[in-house]
Amino acid sequence: MLAIKLQPKGKKNQRHFHIVVMEKKSKLVGRYVDKIGWINPHESTRNIDKEKAEKWLQNGARPTDTVHNLLVSEGILKAKKIPVHSKKKVKEEKVKAPPAAEGAEEKPAESAEGDTKPEDSSSGTAVKGEKKEEKKEAKAETQPEEKSEKVEKVKEETPKEKEKKEPEEKKEG
Repeated sequence: MLAIKLQPKGKKNQRHFHIVVMEKKSKLVGRYVDKIGWINPHESTRNIDKEKAEKWLQNGARPTDTVHNLLVSEGILKAKKIPVHSKKKVKEEKVKAPPAAEGAEEKPAESAEGDTKPEDSSSGTAVKGEKKEEKKEAKAETQPEEKSEKVEKVKEETPKEKEKKEPEEKKEG
């Protein structure tokens, strides 16, 4: 499939681009089928051959998003511009759930940072230090203690230790 792309040229901080038709999956440094024009973003100058661009668009070449926007601004394509830069994601606000039972106290909403306001521990809200301790306790509870027992059993039953135990039993008996 053919695509109309920008091919970078020039030095690192003095880039200008050729507008070329090439295979979609090919590298930008590789060969191109046809050169349509050029653009120099530093001087805000560009030159696009409208006849060649229209010919390749009719033959099925698909422009990249940036080239599409260039062709729209030149008047070659009659379509809306495509947003090239990604938009920042808007964080969804947490919706308060109704209390589970009547008479249950409502906890104050957490701030955006996730910390609660330090208040008396008797009221049910956690202070920062207490919250960290609760997290550590929760991690300790989720980790099984069986692993440490298995490791100890394996250490006791190593062959060297068995050899040491056997001569001691022979000496006694």
